[in-house]
Amino acid sequence: MVSCNDYWNHRQNGSVKTELIPRSDWTATKADHLIEAKCKIRWEPPYQVACQLPEGFALEFECWVGKDGVRRFRPVKPLPAFNLEASLAGHALLVDRDEDHDKEKKSALSHHEARLFNQFSRHTREYLGETLEIGNLLYVSKAGRLEPGTQDILPDDIGTSGDGSGERWDMIQFKDIGIEAAQAAGIANPTRNEVTWFGLLEGARLNPLRISDLETEELVRLAFYTFGPEGAKLGEAVVAYVAEQVRASLKDHLDDSTEKFDNKWIVDSGSNLISRIAKREDCPGEKEDKNKNVRRAMLELGWRSFKQLAQCIDACMRAVAAALPELLTKEEEELFARMYFSHQAFGRIPLILLQERFAVLKRPILEIWANPRSRKAVAVLCQVIWYYSEIVANRRAGDRQLKRRPPQRNEDGQLAKVLSLNVMEEENQSAIDTDSMLLLAAMDIGGRDELDLQENSSNPTVDDEFAMRVVRAETTPTLDPAA
Repeated sequence: MVSCNDYWNHRQNGSVKTELIPRSDWTATKADHLIEAKCKIRWEPPYQVACQLPEGFALEFECWVGKDGVRRFRPVKPLPAFNLEASLAGHALLVDRDEDHDKEKKSALSHHEARLFNQFSRHTREYLGETLEIGNLLYVSKAGRLEPGTQDILPDDIGTSGDGSGERWDMIQFKDIGIEAAQAAGIANPTRNEVTWFGLLEGARLNPLRISDLETEELVRLAFYTFGPEGAKLGEAVVAYVAEQVRASLKDHLDDSTEKFDNKWIVDSGSNLISRIAKREDCPGEKEDKNKNVRRAMLELGWRSFKQLAQCIDACMRAVAAALPELLTKEEEELFARMYFSHQAFGRIPLILLQERFAVLKRPILEIWANPRSRKAVAVLCQVIWYYSEIVANRRAGDRQLKRRPPQRNEDGQLAKVLSLNVMEEENQSAIDTDSMLLLAAMDIGGRDELDLQENSSNPTVDDEFAMRVVRAETTPTLDPAA
């Protein structure tokens, strides 16, 4: 018999079905010796919310019960796809509860527009993409040096303390310190990337970046995007104008097939949308500044789309936690919140939205979890983010300078090869993929080789046709579709 409390909980938060996974059906991982049982968890939204979502919508998790009796939850789908689907459900929940304040705050883009634009922004040149394999790219060739005396792309203040004392580490010192720190953490033979991550962490511990909560949010933005074009402070009117043209452009493509929409609008490899907006007569700004201003507005909209996704993911995962038949214990709730709820230390976004930075941020994140009230731990994380963004910016600037030079030839007259900034790939790679990094952090496992799971895809596959239908319904006929 269902009690009134159970009925009201289902009405507010949805329902959860659990199914024990027989040990014979477990997908083998190196963490199995730490796990007592595994269950399938299927969360279904409340009925009045489900009718606003794609038919049969549900979020699926695996629940791992450790030898300590603590439950840990991981999404079944790759994180990029899971994040988009959780944000979709979260927005529907907020609307149902009359807690969707997009219109009250006059958000530049609606949630569904922001969800599509977030995917678009991930294909702009300002987006940093997956964590780069910078362990092999710290040295800069003479042709790519921004300054004659520069031989690497390390931050200018790496190795100095907060009061300015100490000297900048050179590459030899940086690597030695990184190796020593990695070995102290139990990694006997660290890879180049691990040496780099630990070197940055040790530098951040020497010089933690203590900033306000608002500044932390702006800094976390640098974990996703480069600084963007320089210029005076961008007015809200410019952002609103560009958002209006984005909305009109979406309207022009809403009848496209999913494949065509993804290829022509989401990817937009030729930056056609930016160019079309910048060429409009009514685009704000001087003619020579229009393209730069549009890019900066796009960058701002991209970051805002992350924050809109974050708000909705937080709402969804709070509903999932409340709908569990067996409520979370205090320890389980802390673990769950660390993973899925918005967190001040991460710029008010859930940790799972930082999945592309787990490689470099894993250690400082674990330090925050071990010392949740430590301001220094948050300051160390902020400094690591700053270091990483500075390194990537330096590398990109050097590469641009190198490309402006005439092609180099060897003694046989053959052109030199240009190698791209690849994401993390090494032949004998012991670095953990995105999904594994998430689980390792969630389970507080110390070793780096404890997990062996399928690698995530960086290209989410979600039901964009549903979002397009919603945006089509939201779009007003008064918008100018010329963009």
